[in-house]
Amino acid sequence: MPTPFEKMKADSKSGALDEHIRHQMLKEQKKTSQGRVDLFIQKSLKSVGRGQLAKRLEECSRGQYCGNIYCRTCRDRMADKMNKRYQAHIQKQNMDKHACRERLRFITILHQLIPADKHQVAKAQRYVRQEYRNFSTKWGCWYQGAFEYELLDMLKASNFIADVGPQSRKKQVLLRLGRDKPNLFEEHDWSWIDDAGEKRTDYILLHTHFLMDGGNHDWNDISANIRRRWSGDHIANVSTLWDFSKRTLDDSLWKIASYPFKNRCQYHYDFGNYEWEKDEDDYDDINAFTANELLTIFDIYKHMMGTRNTGHLLGANNTP
Repeated sequence: MPTPFEKMKADSKSGALDEHIRHQMLKEQKKTSQGRVDLFIQKSLKSVGRGQLAKRLEECSRGQYCGNIYCRTCRDRMADKMNKRYQAHIQKQNMDKHACRERLRFITILHQLIPADKHQVAKAQRYVRQEYRNFSTKWGCWYQGAFEYELLDMLKASNFIADVGPQSRKKQVLLRLGRDKPNLFEEHDWSWIDDAGEKRTDYILLHTHFLMDGGNHDWNDISANIRRRWSGDHIANVSTLWDFSKRTLDDSLWKIASYPFKNRCQYHYDFGNYEWEKDEDDYDDINAFTANELLTIFDIYKHMMGTRNTGHLLGANNTP
C-alpha cells in the first residue's frame, strides 16, 4: 500500500491533485447559494441607483431591521411572528395535537394572473380581499397567512413543452387563469405595454397561503365552499397537517408559517430559463432572473407590503 506521500506524488503526475486543489479552492471561494442570491439582489439594486436600499439589506440587524422579504433575517422574523400567531390561537383554544389535526388546515388558493405592474397587482389584491371578507362572513373562522406574488414570463410559460408532471399542470392552470377564452389551443398574445411604453410579457401569479381553524364546522363543507368560490382544477388546495409520526406539530406549524415568505428569486416553476441550475461543481448558478426581472418583483413586493411591511398579510381573528 503506498504511503500518503507516494500517493500525493502519483496524484500530482496524473493531474488528480490539481483537480482536488481546484475543487477545494472553488468550495472556499464560492459563497453559499443564499449568499450569492443576497449579493445578486444588492448588485441589482445598485445598478439602478438604489444603493441606499441595497445598504439597508446588507446592514440589516437588530435595531435597524430593513423589513424586506428579500432579507433572510426579516423573512425569518415574519415567519416567527406568524408562527406565534398560530401558537397563541392554539393555546387560546386549548387544542391538543389531536384537535389540531381535526380542526386546522393549510390552504393555498391561486387567484389571478396579472401583468407585472404594481398598480394592477394592488387592484387585483383589493378584489381578492373582498372575496375573503365574504368568505369570513359565511364561516366566521380564524385564519392567518399572506399573499404571494410570483413573477412569470408568460411567453416562456406558454411555449414550455411538457406532457405530464407538475410543470405541465402548472402551465395549464396559468393558461386558464390568464385567458378570457377557454380554448387553450388558440394563439394568445401575452404582451402588454407598461407606463414607459415598453412591451412586456411578465406577469404576477397572485396567490395566498394560510392556516385556518374550521372550529365546529365540517371540513368537507368548508372545502366544497372554497372550491365553489375559487373554482377550477388545481386552483384551491386544502391540506391536513402532516402525520405527527413524520413531522412534529411544532415543525409543521413553522413550515406553514414560513411558506408564504419565500425568497421568490429561488422558489418558482422552471418554465424556459426560470431555474437555478447546479453547475459541474454542484453550486447554484444565478440563471433565473435578470437584474430587471429581480427589480420588478422587488418593487412589487415593496409596494404591496407598504411602509409597515404588513400589506401582504391576510387573516381573520374570529373565534370559531
